Amino acid sequence: MTDAREPAVRRVIEAACAEAGAPFVSVPDSTSIEPRPGERYGQSFTVVTPDDRYDIALPLLGPFQQRNAATAIRTLESWPRRCGPPRCDRDRFAKTIVPGRMEFFPSHPGVLFDIAHNPDRRPIWPTRCAVPFRTGVSCT
Repeated sequence: MTDAREPAVRRVIEAACAEAGAPFVSVPDSTSIEPRPGERYGQSFTVVTPDDRYDIALPLLGPFQQRNAATAIRTLESWPRRCGPPRCDRDRFAKTIVPGRMEFFPSHPGVLFDIAHNPDRRPIWPTRCAVPFRTGVSCT
């Protein structure tokens, strides 16, 4: 199960799966993510897989968090049926907390903390903030 998008990385993972006799599942090839309104200080979206549609409210920001959620869902769906039907507990997504990781504090003014990024990653912040803060909040 991978969300790898770079062709070279994907080829390495596919080869390793083939060598191990393991299935290769590409999340970008088997899911779609549809934004939807909802989560006030995070993001709401629907993950569509070949098996189901999952409406997710996630208090974490950034499109990579949507991809992480889709990867978790596809992983659950791939478990052998002898383990029982896949169970995606949508409430657990809504309660996810990663302190200091694209974490929004609704103060005046609002503050976005991301202690995991270094100054080299600063140029991507405006793109990470563009979706949840379309209303003119500055992310500089």
